[in-house]
Amino acid sequence: MSRFTAIPTLGLLLALACGETMTGPVEPTDVKPLLQSSDSEVQCIGSLTGTFQNVTVPSGQFCALTNSFLTGNLKALPGSMLTSMNNTIRGDIQADKALFVDVVGDHVGGNIEIFEGPGRDPFQFGFLDYRVREATVMEGNIHVSKNQGNVFVEENMLLKGNIVVEDNFNLIQLI
Repeated sequence: MSRFTAIPTLGLLLALACGETMTGPVEPTDVKPLLQSSDSEVQCIGSLTGTFQNVTVPSGQFCALTNSFLTGNLKALPGSMLTSMNNTIRGDIQADKALFVDVVGDHVGGNIEIFEGPGRDPFQFGFLDYRVREATVMEGNIHVSKNQGNVFVEENMLLKGNIVVEDNFNLIQLI
């Protein structure tokens, strides 16, 4: 057996040993690219990682954006839920009337704005959170205003700008 046929055969044997078999060719719709930069606007539903221009979380959807690079903005539409962790975002993070927002460890070139979140989950189990933690904001502000849920703004670094936290229903922690 030549080394050119041994490698695919070894891969097949390992897959069979692990209980994994392929039933046919993988269709392009079955694979999500980790790197995507041609679209100017990408909708995030579920988990998303990669390079994008703008990312939007549609109303009624959950998005977990992690370890990504955005040349534009991240926007959470009314009724959406957003977790943004360890991303570099050249523009703004904007959440208007989102059910839940958790920004952790992001580097943001512009503003982080979280406004008018209703703060209750659809099942009425209690308040939901609006958090900005360990973010680095290069040129903008952090503005968290008129949210009905629990608000946490802690351990953030602003190089230029201000932190404004006002008219929230339940401010838990501001550091």
